[in-house]
Amino acid sequence: MSLHFSAVQQYASKKVAKYLSKELKTTVTVDGVYFSPFNTLELKNISVDDRQGKKMIAVKSIRANLSFVKFFDNKISVIALHLDDGFVNYEIYKDSTNFSFLVDYFNPPKKDKGEKPAGLQLDLHKLKLQHSYFKLTNHQYKHHNRGVDFSDLELTDINGAFEDINITKKEIRAQVHQLTFKEKSGLHLKNLTAQSVVSNKHMLFTNLLLQTNRSQLSHHVGLYYNQFSDFEDFIEKVRVEGRLKNSTVDSRDIEFFAPDMKFVQFATQIQEATLDGTVEHIRAKNVHLKTGKATSLQANFTIDGLPYIEKTIFNLDVANLSTNSKDVETLVPQLGNLPHFMLPEHLDAFGQVQYSGKLSGYYHNFHADGLAQTELGHIRTVSDIRIKPTLQFAGNAQSPSFELGKFIKTTEIGSSGLDVKFDGRITDSKDVQLELSGRANSFFFKNYPYTQIDFEGALLANKLTAVGHVEDTHAQLAFDGTVDWSTTETLYNFSSTIDHLSLKQTHLLSKDSITIRQTDVNAELQGNTLNNLTGFVKADQISLSSTRGDFTIGKFQFESSGNEQSKLLRIDSDVLNMVMAGQIDLNSIGAYFTSLAMRYAPAINIDTKPYNPQNFDLNVKIKSFDPISALFDPDLKLDNGATLYASFSSQNYLARFEAFSPILTYKGITVTNLKLDEDADNKTFDLNLDADRISFSDSVYVDNIRIKNTLANDSLHFNILLSEESRPNHLLLNGNIHFAYNKPAYIRFDQSKIVLNNEHWDISKEADLRVSKGKFYLNNLLFKRDRQEVLINGVLSDDETDNLILAFKEFNLASFSGITSPMGINLQGHLNGDVKLNSVFKRPNFSTHITTTPITYNNLPLGILAIHADYEPQTGLVKLISTLQNIDGRGVELSGYYDVRSKTDALQLRGKIKETDLLVVQPFLKTLVSNLYGKVSGDIAITGTLNHPVISGSAQIIDASFMVNYLQTKYNMANQNAFIDNNIIHLNNLRFTDSKGMAAIGSGTVDLNTLADPTLNINVVASNLQILNTTRKDNELFFGTAFASGKFGFKGPTSAINIAIDATSNPNTAITIPFNSSLKVSENDFIYFTSTDSTKNKEAAQRKLFKGLTMNMDLNITPDAEINLENNVGSLKGSGRGNLSLRISNLGDFEMFGDYHILSGKFHFTAQDFFNKYFDLKEGGTIRWAGNPSEAVVNLAASYQQRTSVGPLYNAAGRTENNDRVLAQADMMLKGTLSQPEISFGLTFPQDPYIKDELQSYFLDGNNINQQAISLIVRRSFTPASTQEFGKEVNNTLISAGTEIAFNQLNSIISQSLNMNFFDLNIRSFNDASASLRFFDDRLTLTGGVSDRSKNTLMTDLTPFSDQVATDAEVTFKLRKDGSLILRAYNRLNTRNFLFTPYSDYISAAGVVYRQEFNSLSEFWRKMWIWNDKRDKKDILPVDSTATQGPLK
Repeated sequence: MSLHFSAVQQYASKKVAKYLSKELKTTVTVDGVYFSPFNTLELKNISVDDRQGKKMIAVKSIRANLSFVKFFDNKISVIALHLDDGFVNYEIYKDSTNFSFLVDYFNPPKKDKGEKPAGLQLDLHKLKLQHSYFKLTNHQYKHHNRGVDFSDLELTDINGAFEDINITKKEIRAQVHQLTFKEKSGLHLKNLTAQSVVSNKHMLFTNLLLQTNRSQLSHHVGLYYNQFSDFEDFIEKVRVEGRLKNSTVDSRDIEFFAPDMKFVQFATQIQEATLDGTVEHIRAKNVHLKTGKATSLQANFTIDGLPYIEKTIFNLDVANLSTNSKDVETLVPQLGNLPHFMLPEHLDAFGQVQYSGKLSGYYHNFHADGLAQTELGHIRTVSDIRIKPTLQFAGNAQSPSFELGKFIKTTEIGSSGLDVKFDGRITDSKDVQLELSGRANSFFFKNYPYTQIDFEGALLANKLTAVGHVEDTHAQLAFDGTVDWSTTETLYNFSSTIDHLSLKQTHLLSKDSITIRQTDVNAELQGNTLNNLTGFVKADQISLSSTRGDFTIGKFQFESSGNEQSKLLRIDSDVLNMVMAGQIDLNSIGAYFTSLAMRYAPAINIDTKPYNPQNFDLNVKIKSFDPISALFDPDLKLDNGATLYASFSSQNYLARFEAFSPILTYKGITVTNLKLDEDADNKTFDLNLDADRISFSDSVYVDNIRIKNTLANDSLHFNILLSEESRPNHLLLNGNIHFAYNKPAYIRFDQSKIVLNNEHWDISKEADLRVSKGKFYLNNLLFKRDRQEVLINGVLSDDETDNLILAFKEFNLASFSGITSPMGINLQGHLNGDVKLNSVFKRPNFSTHITTTPITYNNLPLGILAIHADYEPQTGLVKLISTLQNIDGRGVELSGYYDVRSKTDALQLRGKIKETDLLVVQPFLKTLVSNLYGKVSGDIAITGTLNHPVISGSAQIIDASFMVNYLQTKYNMANQNAFIDNNIIHLNNLRFTDSKGMAAIGSGTVDLNTLADPTLNINVVASNLQILNTTRKDNELFFGTAFASGKFGFKGPTSAINIAIDATSNPNTAITIPFNSSLKVSENDFIYFTSTDSTKNKEAAQRKLFKGLTMNMDLNITPDAEINLENNVGSLKGSGRGNLSLRISNLGDFEMFGDYHILSGKFHFTAQDFFNKYFDLKEGGTIRWAGNPSEAVVNLAASYQQRTSVGPLYNAAGRTENNDRVLAQADMMLKGTLSQPEISFGLTFPQDPYIKDELQSYFLDGNNINQQAISLIVRRSFTPASTQEFGKEVNNTLISAGTEIAFNQLNSIISQSLNMNFFDLNIRSFNDASASLRFFDDRLTLTGGVSDRSKNTLMTDLTPFSDQVATDAEVTFKLRKDGSLILRAYNRLNTRNFLFTPYSDYISAAGVVYRQEFNSLSEFWRKMWIWNDKRDKKDILPVDSTATQGPLK
């Protein structure tokens, strides 16, 4: 119990210290001991020196909490041990340490083996250190100051707690809490908390939290070594095994242990990683780390070679590497110990790059095989990249869609699929070497995707070369070019072979559809600016197509030479020539032209820019504008011969030009003989415009335009003359506009004249007009004619609060005749009321209150028109109520509103139409139909905008009739319905009839989006409908009357209608096609009425019968139809079968195709009026057309029969005369082209074939046959050989010709009088006549005739019948409709017969005649026994009101 007293404790401590000092042979001091039995032991100021007198251990306070529970087991447990301000100095020598004597004392040598020491075992459970100091010096090693020197450690400010301490012979285990210290190298352990195990082979830290200067490790770290001295070679001998989470590692902390790491700098955040290996050889799995500002890595990798970064090999299996160019430029110098590293700025466009794949090699020379996802697209690459000493790269890159335009910073290029091989080097921005080859797919240029581009290119020594080929639907071309920057002035050399290039489809030109074909382009240019650019661009044989047609430009060459002091620009081509020469500064030429106006009207105060001297001449001559019109504006057309001559001098303040075009057309407006003159000097600026005519349409125009303007001293004097003074409409306007600084520009009218419809109008002199700040002020501008007045007051501007009011008083609607009359509209009536306009220049809106007196429209009374529209600014609506009604209440009612703020559905109108006359739409359909009569009623709705109104509704057509102009056929319809949807009239089973009451059904649409020229798409199905009713005057190409069954189509605008007909002819059809007239429709005008106005005469001369009309007729001609063909040889009239196609273009070209087979008919043989004979056409003849109608190929046979005496024939043959009067037949064969057929003759005797046999030798000479056949045709008798009766023969010839003409006229008169299609009469002379009757669709024919049988050779056509009268009779019946099998019976005059001697004057016979054409006996056999021959016939669709319409063939 005495130990509780401090004196005793102090005494005891002195004794212990003295004892230990003696035993240990050193100095040991203990200032005080406090012992609480069985509980606590505390030592104060303990100090132990080594035997050299150095302080070895020093502790300010040691406090131990003890447990003696196991004391009797020789165990004392130290529950907790607290050390304050402890100091340990541990020194290691070659064969000992400064602690060796202390260790030897407490561990004496063992005695005999049988003896067992009775030692006391201590167990330590917890150790807490505060403000302690540990120093270790190993004198066996040379010390250094590069990082932590494990042979010279000095740890200060050691704090921490060790719990659950378990010390064994092999290891020490403890739970470390908040262990901190500072090492003299600068390493600061800020916190070490872990479940720790330390042995002579490893250190393990689980549940780790390790915080150093800049790093923090979490989760688990293990260090493995063979001995503690391995820490001296930490890089190679200490193996690190770690599983890290949410950690940070800074290379500067690693540098404490591996000093060479100072050349490799990085700071990374490790979200997750598994590490194994030494610093020299690291293996990492499941690594997810971040570094820099925007770099992250998910990968497995190995790193071999640290800390020698230049020799370190990286092998990364990257799941995702995310970075950008800025981070790369920052990280590479840090990792590679480089002063700086810069990437090309174009790489910034990649944005945040996501890479997955393989990376292997050195940091400055590595191989990449993977996929990079960038903001410009995905790139699959296999490449080698070297970043030291210069940036080098080679490999292959592929991308399905790469934003190439963003990469090279141009908006013209879009995305492209790429497959590129590359090899390049970049030293700096001025030293770039690159070789490329590959293919681009779906290459977007100007928003058009080119299918494929193959290319090769190189950038070497400031020279870019490229060669390639474009393969696309709309572009096939090859290119080859160079750009050389190595010289002072850049050189450009380019060539291209264009096989096909569609400029509009490829978006190179949006104004017109231009296609270039088979063209070579070459260019050689040199220069750095527009002013010093010299060289040429040329192309030969440019083949191009546009909406204007197909063109070939033989040559085009542009040349540039000189500089801004003396410049020459020249264009030499087949389309235009241009020369621009002089002192030209192209960079400021625009500013020069802007400044011209400011010289003469500085008060306008237009902003100008400085310019350099401009002194040059310009000459332009248009040779052919159509090929290049699309380059400017496809709506612009200049006539060949347009010129421009100009001269400019900024030094002398001169500007002159003269422009002229015979014809200028723009958007339907045509200007004739346009001349524009400008003349400016240092005082005045004169601009004059002259033109013979401005045509707004074919019928609306202004003649004699003269406009003169003079600008000087801030005043513009103008003189405007429109039309001649003698014309019904005339304008002469004189005035002045004066400009002032910051003041309005006042407009004053001098003496002027306005004539409308031959009525003179006056302009009030009190009118006040001015222009200020973009606004036009018009006050009291009054136009007056007798009681008619038009008064204008208000402001023209873009301000919604500014109004312009037009007031009308007794305004005559006939004043619009200059516009309406050419459209076929004649208006009569007077207008009263006003119109208010707002925001004319920006968003126009209006209010109006207008009424009229009763209006007459083309002499048709329509009624009174009233329009009331009020604008409400609050809602932006114009409310409208309008009526047009006659005294019977018939007409049109319309109401609704117009939303001025809406851009899509501004109009919301509803209307009713009550029995309005159809004649009001006649002017809009005049090119298609005429004689339009009837009424229409219905309901309509109008939406859309003012520029594009949309009409919908329904209509009922009441008792209407009309005539199709080209066909001259009249049709009627009654009570038919139609509906309108979005400006399209829909016709569904519309029924109409022809003049004979035959019906047809029409379905389709009429598009009214272009109201002045509606577009039709109508299909008609008809049966036996009249489709043609024209005369030669109507159409000289073909004319007549036609009835047909089939399909009829009308498509296209009414000004360019396309009529398609696919039909089969019906009875009463008779069509004439003349081939002895012009086949160009535009030349087929008949009667011209001249006018004192030469312009009207010219218009009449240019009238086109087929203007805008295209017709395609596919006709199945049946025997019901009569076809008349006329040419210079004669005319053919007959019936037959055939399929004919007639094609008529809108240019008037007429073509025919098909075969026509003759069944029967007549051939009127005239031979250009040398003959006048009628021949009977033989069945089996053919006519074939293959394009040009006049070049049809014919194979026809016709016969001419005449009863005459054969005496002259026997006389000519030198035979005994035979004066029998027999029936002789002259056969004419026509072959070759229809316009110039080859004609040959034959001669037969149908009833007396013996004659030809008797005269066989005479007929062997073809000339004899021709002579006698022509004699029979012309003289109606044969020619004898003797010339003694020459006078009589001439007399008989004249009599025969005259009587035949007389009897032909008699036959025609009788046929027309009888008007019987089944009866034919033919009186050839007083002694020869015949007649025939046809029944049962021409299957039964009865024929009879009378003739004189006397042998009087003196008989002529004027000789009356003698008593020798003979009669003939014949009956034929077609057993088959096609006439191949005929039953025939006859009774006729008997003739000589070699087989038997006749016993009667007449002979009677009956039989069957079979006729068949065949190419072989087998074909003949088949045709003879196949009675029901199946023939191809077109189906004729019946008229069915429920039929749906399909497309026409």
